[in-house]
Amino acid sequence: MKIKILVFILVTLVVATSFLSIYTYVNFFKLSTAAMNTSYDNSTSITNSTEAIVPASAPANDDIYAYSSKSCFLKTLYTAANGTEMYELANSDSKVLKVLSSNEPLIVYKDLGDFLYCEESEGVTGYVKKTSSFKKTLDYASDYLINVDLTNQNLKIYDGSNLIKQMLCSTGTFGNQNTETPLGKFKIQVRGKDFFNTSLNEGAKYYLQFFGDYLIHSTPVDENGKIIETEVEKLGSPVSHGCIRVSMEDAKWLYENVPDGGEVFIHY
Repeated sequence: MKIKILVFILVTLVVATSFLSIYTYVNFFKLSTAAMNTSYDNSTSITNSTEAIVPASAPANDDIYAYSSKSCFLKTLYTAANGTEMYELANSDSKVLKVLSSNEPLIVYKDLGDFLYCEESEGVTGYVKKTSSFKKTLDYASDYLINVDLTNQNLKIYDGSNLIKQMLCSTGTFGNQNTETPLGKFKIQVRGKDFFNTSLNEGAKYYLQFFGDYLIHSTPVDENGKIIETEVEKLGSPVSHGCIRVSMEDAKWLYENVPDGGEVFIHY
């Protein structure tokens, strides 16, 4: 009797072991196949990585925008007629903050359907009707053009059709409405030798203002006007708060050579 029980136990163990081996092999084969597909399916990995950097809440592209990008929150358009009203609230019965002239650039922060929450070139923010008359180009030309390439993080200066200088730059951090550099065509409005932002605890020298608080300026300096070396090392990467940084030497050159009214074109 004991021998029969022992034989039964041994047979049961053999059968169980065989079943476990087959199950393990099948699952190993499935996992290996999945891993191979993941490793060699380059199109899938590229698509996933691209989608990951697209802000989920960014406004969808719309035909009214002159400059927009799927991966950029900020959209740019231009007024097409005098008299476009900017309201305090998303309501045409609310206070009119400003009456805009034709050919003014607007940076759109939020598309609310009937209204656009946006900023005009002097930094005033408010709401304009989406049914207002807009156009897709800035009717303006200058002998000097500052061409800013966000993809390659470089800046080229043209006098007419002649390229006279190019330099490395750092634009705003991608994927954040508060730090992106706006797309589009603008023009140099004012300039200054230095500024200091207490909230950021850093400043810069030789700035050119092209829209609201957006500037082209040197790499950051501390409260004593000394260059912050760790920030200099970041030149060539999109790391700013929205402004366009260049080296101290290049900022001084721009300040001294590009006149007010010079055109700025920012694009990918």
